[in-house]
Amino acid sequence: MIQIAIIGFGKLGSHLYHSLIRTRKFEVRPVIRHSSTKMDAKDFKKCRTIFICTEDSAITSAADSLLEKKIDLKDKYIFHTSGAHSSDLLLPLKKASAFIGSFHPVQTFDSIASRFSGRFKNIYIVLEGSPGCIHEGRSIAKALGSRVLELSRENKVLHHICCVFASNYLASHFSQVEKITQLIRKIGQSKKRLKNGFNNLNFFDIYKPLTEQTLNNIREKGIINSLTGPIERNDTVTVQLHLETLAKDLREVLPFYVLMGIEAIELAVRKKSLNQFEANKLMELMNRYM
Repeated sequence: MIQIAIIGFGKLGSHLYHSLIRTRKFEVRPVIRHSSTKMDAKDFKKCRTIFICTEDSAITSAADSLLEKKIDLKDKYIFHTSGAHSSDLLLPLKKASAFIGSFHPVQTFDSIASRFSGRFKNIYIVLEGSPGCIHEGRSIAKALGSRVLELSRENKVLHHICCVFASNYLASHFSQVEKITQLIRKIGQSKKRLKNGFNNLNFFDIYKPLTEQTLNNIREKGIINSLTGPIERNDTVTVQLHLETLAKDLREVLPFYVLMGIEAIELAVRKKSLNQFEANKLMELMNRYM
């Protein structure tokens, strides 16, 4: 049985843990709940693969901790699960003879999992990194019942922008729909309902599970509680990376990103994920690209 370690037992990490266990092909230990949790080198001795499932801002500190504890990383496969960032965040580990890569599930994880959720079934895993990690990542994705999409490091941020539009900004879109339907109800047409008219286009197949899960979340939890993504977690580094990339390469998309981002900030304040100071800082960032 292959031994896998997980660093970061939050929303994504917990779903990954239960999904790996469900395959009965992997033993998952150690599980390090936070990047700041003390690590013991002997716990990692038998691990073949390590997943860093922390927030993006904590990936480098988690990698540094592996080095500081003098964990033998030779020939180990080490992935982070960020959507926006490439495996370059793990370059110090490559110098320690590890294989490095990124393993990003194109899915939304809105809460910490206490049991198997099936969220990895039939979704796409975006892989990027060294050939060894691509091979290992394909094997793990197959065991999870996922599909694989391999991207170059240069295209990762563009892919993640697609994820934001397909999921995070979908909640923002539906906030507008909600306002319109409230007006419709007010004027007496309260029996109207929305239908999902998406077509199964090839490119959409990649983002369809993410979108569908967000739609399920909106139906079950409401719009505000379904908001996830970099704005909801005040990840200004990722938001700025998106804005810079769009300003450079896809200026025609930039106004849509900014407008939906502003709506997402307002939703995050209503959700109380952001305080007013954080929201103002994000609004200032958005206004620079108006």
